[in-house]
Amino acid sequence: MKKKIAISSVIQLLGLMLSWMVLLSCSQTPAIPAPYEVTEAAYELSFYYIGMDYAWGGQSYWHESNGSVDCSGLVINIYQEVGERYGLKLPFSDTTSTELFAFYTKPVQTPFRGDIIFMGEEQDITHVAIFHQFFDAEIEFLDAYSGTGSVEIRRYPASSPKIKSFGRMLVQP
Repeated sequence: MKKKIAISSVIQLLGLMLSWMVLLSCSQTPAIPAPYEVTEAAYELSFYYIGMDYAWGGQSYWHESNGSVDCSGLVINIYQEVGERYGLKLPFSDTTSTELFAFYTKPVQTPFRGDIIFMGEEQDITHVAIFHQFFDAEIEFLDAYSGTGSVEIRRYPASSPKIKSFGRMLVQP
């Protein structure tokens, strides 16, 4: 008899938890891919970060004196600032993990200026950058990179195995 009560209680608890999750998800505004004008504004804003110092975990904005950013901090700050201009917000409060960006972007085959490039070694995504343009057989992007110690415009061959994919940031009205 005790086993039946325990199983019944667990089923009821799971049902309540599922109901609560459904209610919470219904109350949130769904995220949509950033419109073209937002990605274009992100591209334009990215130039203000050139020369800023790189620091792992850095989350400074371009206008803060003595600030620093890392790759994810750069992308987040650009999209937070641009989002405010357009009355949009990011569907997350903060992340420093480049892998988490995959959950907050829509994969795209042909990126717009300002979209996100996912990079890494083997199967791991370890770096994100702001896409600028295709330049002959190369991809031009802006990133905060520990190898150079700052935010710069760089290029990789389009065929580089470091380039994993492109994504469009998701935003909420």
